[in-house]
Amino acid sequence: MMYSSILVPLDGSPASEHALPWALSIAGQNGCPVHLLRVHVPPAPVMVGSELASDIVLDKAVRDSEIKYLEEMCSRLKAATTVPVRGVLLEGMVSEAIQDHARTVKADLIVMTTHGRGAFARFWLGSVADSVARHASVPTLLIRPHDEIPADLAFRPFVHKIIIPLDGSELAERIIAPATKLGRSVGAEYTLVLVLDAVEDIEKLAQMKIKEPGGWFPEATEDKARIYLEKVAHKMRGDSLKVDVHLIRHGSAAAALLEFAHSHGNPAIAVATHGRSGIKRMFFGSVADKIVRGATAPVLVFHPFEKS
Repeated sequence: MMYSSILVPLDGSPASEHALPWALSIAGQNGCPVHLLRVHVPPAPVMVGSELASDIVLDKAVRDSEIKYLEEMCSRLKAATTVPVRGVLLEGMVSEAIQDHARTVKADLIVMTTHGRGAFARFWLGSVADSVARHASVPTLLIRPHDEIPADLAFRPFVHKIIIPLDGSELAERIIAPATKLGRSVGAEYTLVLVLDAVEDIEKLAQMKIKEPGGWFPEATEDKARIYLEKVAHKMRGDSLKVDVHLIRHGSAAAALLEFAHSHGNPAIAVATHGRSGIKRMFFGSVADKIVRGATAPVLVFHPFEKS
């Protein structure tokens, strides 16, 4: 599967522009357009006598500057890439506008930084990035920006390896398809990781009925966890993917995953934003939140809505 359209929300800050090299790289690998979006937030009204009033002149000046910014950014990108680049200025609630425009342009990936300044008022978890990642119907690739360094629009980063945390639940496994889609075009390698201490229902994992040619495996939880990981890896390898597995016995889920990533060259991490069985409440405010806050590499986030 290839991407058909990529959306990059910007707020006019250099920090938000650090998403652009990643979006251009992925778009170049897939031959798809990149859509830039800026959401106009009207200036706060002021008191005139006893009533609130909007400054129409100021609002128009802000809007004109935002349109100019998008036009200049599109021109810069078109000089740096052959992929189609389009930009649009919209109004509305920022997170909702991003999600609506993703549907409008049929984006199957949103690429954005985890914080910025300007109109988005600290583009940070708990705000816009958090809301988009938790509610968007497509995966979101979150990039940690370097505030002190302008984005190099000629740089083309690649995702060479992706860590995929699992917990034994079908819900958590739904991150696999988005993760493999991200890495497939560059032949990325994958590591499936399970943190045993963070598994909520130990007995459920220990009682898994997995049969192999040699007979039933022992009921030991650690053995079952390894068998589970190998079973998922075997299925992925059948799709010509390079996959290994790693079982972490002790530690909290987020801390153990971040430590593992740091010791293995800080590859990208792909994480589901919640799972009701398995890793304790894998959603923002807990494991996924801590991973995004602590990771220095890109994090692919997806909210897999439960099947009815």
